[in-house]
Amino acid sequence: EAEKARKEAKAKADEEVRAADAEKAREAAESRAKAVAEATEEANAEKERIAAEAKAAEDKEVAAAAAAVAAQVKAAGEKADQERQAVARAAEERVNQEKLAAEKAAREAAEKDRHTAAKTAEESAIKQREAPVAPAKTEVAATESPLPTAPVSELPSKNPEDKPAKGKDREPEAPKSKKSVSGIAAGVSAGEEKLEEIEAVAEPKKEKRKIPAMPLMVMLVLIAIAGAAAYIVPKLLRDPTDPIVVDQSEAAAQKEAEYLKTGWEADARKVLGDFIAAETAAGKASHAIRGGELLGVMEAYYSEDEIDDSNTPESAFSVYPLSIKDKKRGVFMLTYDQPPAYELSEFFTPLAPLQVKYQLREPGMLLASVGRMNNFTAESLQVYAMFKRSEDGMKLDWESFVQTKYRILRGFLELPDPGQKKVFRVIVSETVPEKRNAPAGHRTYLIADPAHRMEDSARVYVAGDSDIGRAFSILNWRGTKEGRVVAKTATLELAWSNEAMPQLGVSRFICWEFLGVGGEAVEP
Repeated sequence: EAEKARKEAKAKADEEVRAADAEKAREAAESRAKAVAEATEEANAEKERIAAEAKAAEDKEVAAAAAAVAAQVKAAGEKADQERQAVARAAEERVNQEKLAAEKAAREAAEKDRHTAAKTAEESAIKQREAPVAPAKTEVAATESPLPTAPVSELPSKNPEDKPAKGKDREPEAPKSKKSVSGIAAGVSAGEEKLEEIEAVAEPKKEKRKIPAMPLMVMLVLIAIAGAAAYIVPKLLRDPTDPIVVDQSEAAAQKEAEYLKTGWEADARKVLGDFIAAETAAGKASHAIRGGELLGVMEAYYSEDEIDDSNTPESAFSVYPLSIKDKKRGVFMLTYDQPPAYELSEFFTPLAPLQVKYQLREPGMLLASVGRMNNFTAESLQVYAMFKRSEDGMKLDWESFVQTKYRILRGFLELPDPGQKKVFRVIVSETVPEKRNAPAGHRTYLIADPAHRMEDSARVYVAGDSDIGRAFSILNWRGTKEGRVVAKTATLELAWSNEAMPQLGVSRFICWEFLGVGGEAVEP
């Protein structure tokens, strides 16, 4: 019985467990179904939201497209209105021009008719005055008077011989009849009517004649064709052997203008090519400004070294646009500009740590020597080729050429040599003193190489009451109302002082602009 009771209890417990499991499974199924329903609802909501967004985006796109179409239609309408207005203006201008032309032609015709009528009236009046006036004669009927008829004159005779004699010899005067008086009146009235007709013909016609526009335009076209024919036909009929007469001054001016515009470049490039190809100082001096004077300097500069300027070929130079004022003075310029370059195949750059890359730590000596690209970079090369056109032809300024190509000013500034002096072509401008400690009575000027203004430059102090200071005074801008920097090209002699710590200064002012190109040396 105990065993039976145990089995029954076990079966009951198992049944309870199964019931509990079934309840749990049911609850789990219900929770899953609920979760699925919620997910379905969320999915439907998301779907509706996406559909709403898509519809809104579509509506927005449609609205944007409609706005674009409306804008295009508006722009097309505005363009059509502008074209219509332009056509209307052109038509109105054409009508006004035709109207003005017709009025002018009408005025000319009326003036011509007036002159013709006045001339005709004047001729008629002259003829009328020159024609003799016949006296009016009227016969008296015999039935009215028994006396013989006599001619009636308009004016009495002034001849004393024609006066009738007194007394017996005087003949009785015939009485005037009514018919003779009426004849005289009729003649006078006829003369007045004739005079009124003459005056009416002499008066100018005030009524304007209307002239059609089309015949007038045809007449103008025919006149233009006739003028063109009168200009062209003589040239076609001219004998080819006849010399052509040309205004020499005008032709020379036109030729000079073309040369200053583009023609000078061919001459300058030929001189530059011959200069670069020359392998001796004498050969280069033949193409240089003041070549004979600088031959000794050029020989000392090149010494015994082989002269090779092939790294700056003539074809690599480009035109520098100088002003027409400089070109009229015969000054022209070509430049050579080569940016920094390096060959990546010749080295491999190691990767620098992030601290070095972002400048949080200085690189080591090894990394600094092999990891910097500028150690393997060819520096930029800029060369100024200045030309001067003179009676001897086009010549090159050798001093500015070698100064800019070999950066002679940089070497002079970087290696101070006490007592050393040298002439340079530079750009001068006033600047602020370094650390605000300029000597009293001095002004500070910046001396810079024309091709390397940022790199090859230095400050110099010049006394304001010196000759050089007075020459530089036109560059002073500090303390003025405008406060605008003024820079000018000049040829100067720079010198290092004879001190333990040599100071740079200007020992001689030679001229403004480059000597021999645009400036002449100033007498000391």
